[in-house]
Amino acid sequence: MRVEPVTRRQRLGVDAIERREADAAWTRRTAAANALLSPYVRPLIRQRSFDHTREIPRVTVPTWLVLGSEDPQAAPASATPLLGRLPDVSLSVFDGSGHLPFAEDPVRFNRELAAFARRAFD
Repeated sequence: MRVEPVTRRQRLGVDAIERREADAAWTRRTAAANALLSPYVRPLIRQRSFDHTREIPRVTVPTWLVLGSEDPQAAPASATPLLGRLPDVSLSVFDGSGHLPFAEDPVRFNRELAAFARRAFD
């Protein structure tokens, strides 16, 4: 597999930030989350194409799918096949969020994560 070089703009997430008319707080959270990934890993993630649908029946634990309505990488419609195939699944779609709902709306994310954990592990 050929790995495309990562530009400084991609490494800093500038392109994504410019596409979204972000406020300063969102920009800081997104840049911090983006910094967690090595610049050498990002191109591999973007270039991957694999299918794990055969593994879905092996999932036996509660699953929480979290998607942003504006995510260019994982549109909410991508969850539809999983909703019918996972045994105990819940879905949260964050309106107006991109690929990082946990950073874009941390209050809601943490509230829903706590509720999921209580339901799943109590």
